[in-house]
Amino acid sequence: MANVPSNGITTADMTITYDASKLEYVKGEAGSIVINPSINFAINKEKDGIIRILFLDDTLLNEYISKDGVFANITFKVSGTSTVTISKANLWRQKP
Repeated sequence: MANVPSNGITTADMTITYDASKLEYVKGEAGSIVINPSINFAINKEKDGIIRILFLDDTLLNEYISKDGVFANITFKVSGTSTVTISKANLWRQKP
């Protein structure tokens, strides 16, 4: 993530689409800017070609994203040449 606002990000809901004939999803995990990822971060392969990521500062107090950096690490196995497309990414910026 870049240009994180000074009041932080408390919620992010993303759908990542990819060509499942060329890429195989292996795993995903929270990046370094996610505090308490076991509570505040979830990643799920919805089906071949679609990954969903949800970030929610469950404390609604102080575990929001406060700086630029790596939000998520996603590992794919490449079957050939590939293109990865991110779509339907919405960020809600607020700090209680």
